[in-house]
Amino acid sequence: MIIFLLIIAIIFLIILIDVTNKNKFLNIVIQDCAASLEKSNKENVYLKSKNDNLKIRIEAQERKFKELEYEYISAMDTINERNNFILFKDSKISKLEKIKKQYSQRIFQLHDEKRFAINQSEFTTKLCNEMANKFKYINLELEAIESQLKSKLTS
Repeated sequence: MIIFLLIIAIIFLIILIDVTNKNKFLNIVIQDCAASLEKSNKENVYLKSKNDNLKIRIEAQERKFKELEYEYISAMDTINERNNFILFKDSKISKLEKIKKQYSQRIFQLHDEKRFAINQSEFTTKLCNEMANKFKYINLELEAIESQLKSKLTS
């Protein structure tokens, strides 16, 4: 029976050694897991920090984007206002060019009328000079007739 007890003790010892080895192995696995968990926790903290930094950068970029979008809209409004102003001025220039063309035509017409009036006045002056010469000639004839009459009267 002692042998039997001895065999049982040896089996129990083997089981105890096996359990102890398994415990050591499990402790090593637990330590590895704890180290991995600690590393994972540190990496999670780092990633959360990095994520928070990215969120802050994204928010800053969104604010900058909104500012740029506002500036873009403002610039487009300014461009549209200037384009409308240019179109208005172009329209005004076109109207003024039409008026200028009308005035130019009227000026040419007035020049033609002036030339006609000058020609008419020159013709009238020529006629007046001819009539003045004829009146002088008639006056001379009348004076000659008057002197003939006077000489007939005195004789």
